[in-house]
This record gives sequence, C-alpha cells and structure tokens, in this order.
Amino acid sequence: MVQYDGAQFAGWQRQPNARTVQAEFEATLVRLMGRPAAATGAGRTDAGVHALGQGVGFTAEDRWATDPDGLHRALNALLPRDVWVERVYPMRPRFDARRS
Repeated sequence: MVQYDGAQFAGWQRQPNARTVQAEFEATLVRLMGRPAAATGAGRTDAGVHALGQGVGFTAEDRWATDPDGLHRALNALLPRDVWVERVYPMRPRFDARRS
C-alpha cells in the first residue's frame, strides 16, 4: 500500500518528460533490485491528486518474500519524500493490483 502527495506529480502513470509516481516507484525498484521492474497501480490519479492507501503490485526478488518488513524499510529509504510505502503485503505470483 502506497501513499503520496501528488502536488509535484503529473499523475500515477508513467509519461515521457514528466515526473510521475509510477516512474519514481519503478526507478526505486531498479535501484533496490538492480534490474528493471514494472509497478502496476490499482488505479491511476491525475496531476496534483494525492493518494492514501493505493495498491501497487510488482515482482520482487525471492529474498524479499521472507522479509516484507525489510522490503518496506528499503523502499521507504530510497523513495522520494513525497512517496511513502505504508505496508508491504506478500501476494501470490499471479496477483494483479489493477484487477484485484
């Protein structure tokens, strides 16, 4: 579950030449895992819109499956100040945040 202050974002969805929450989250996943990783949001927000408790799905390395609290701390340490992971919930491999 992710929350963010949308004041400085062009919305959730990745866009060329714009700062978006999805792009920031995926860049953080690359820094954390050392490989590209796609983040799927449960919904999309428009420019300037905030979110509290938005679901985000992504595939993490196996080592994080047994340490969701460690993943939570690592993400928050790397994300910009206006994006915050509220909680990490391990899900089944086929989980899709957008369709759940």
